[in-house]
Parts: sequence; structure tokens; C-alpha cells
Amino acid sequence: QKEFKKVMNVNPSEFRGENLPVDRVDWYQARDYCNKSGKRLPTEAEWEKSARYGSESQYYWGEEADDSYAWHWDNSGRKTHPVGEKKPNKLGLYDIAGNVWEWTDSHRETTQGKVLRGGSWRNSMNAMQSFKWITSLPIQRFHYVGFRCVSSKLPVNNN
Repeated sequence: QKEFKKVMNVNPSEFRGENLPVDRVDWYQARDYCNKSGKRLPTEAEWEKSARYGSESQYYWGEEADDSYAWHWDNSGRKTHPVGEKKPNKLGLYDIAGNVWEWTDSHRETTQGKVLRGGSWRNSMNAMQSFKWITSLPIQRFHYVGFRCVSSKLPVNNN
């Protein structure tokens, strides 16, 4: 939220805290923030590839539910939590499951909505499975929806 407010001069979040994920942000606000930061929203395929990072299991960490990886209905206290408190995935990404659903730049042909991935604090552990998705109209704002930006730039190899 701290970085979002610095760039966008507003904080739409219901749950407030500098290190909490931005929530109650519509797709346009998420896209605009990413663009102003020199980044973009991931496609759904990019999101899943980054989340799974080679995993074929139900959850990116394995086949069984594990509270140490995600904030969900049974362990969240009905709110978001500071980013990075749960274990990261193999790529080092935190909160790729749980905390807030994440907007992507993709849509499904059968809906008018944009695809969200990852599940949220408001869902059961079942929604944290890497293949789960929902859609929402891009103008919608919910206290369980946020985003993450990606960069198209390749990291510099210092070898």
C-alpha cells in the first residue's frame, strides 16, 4: 500500500497498513499502477507458470493443504496480512496463494470479466490450488482482490 499510494496518490484499500497488499482495487487501477511503475499485469499463463514454477501438484508446494504457505478463511482472521509472512514458492514469490486474489491481463471468452488467480483470505484452502481461477468485471472492487506486477525485462546476468 505504501508504494501504491506514492505512485497513485490514493489508497483504495479496506484493510490499511503500509505492508499490506492493496485491496479494493479495480483492474484499471491495477493496470495503471503497474504501467506507471514500468511494469505490467501478468497474463494468466504467466501467472500460473510463475506460481507453479515446475510443479504439477494441486498446490504449488505439493498435494496437501499447508497453512504455512497461504492466508485463507481458516487462518486469516477475516482480513489481509502483511506481504511475505508465509513461505514463498520455489521462485521466491510470496503470497502467490491466498491473501488477495490477483488481477491478470487475461479474460475468458465465455465471460466479460478479467481472470483473477491465487485465492484470498476470504476463501477455503481449496481456492489456493494452482489451477483455480475466477473472473470479475474490470470495474469491480472487492476487499479480497489485489494484484502483482511483472516486468518484461530479463534480469542482468553478472557471471
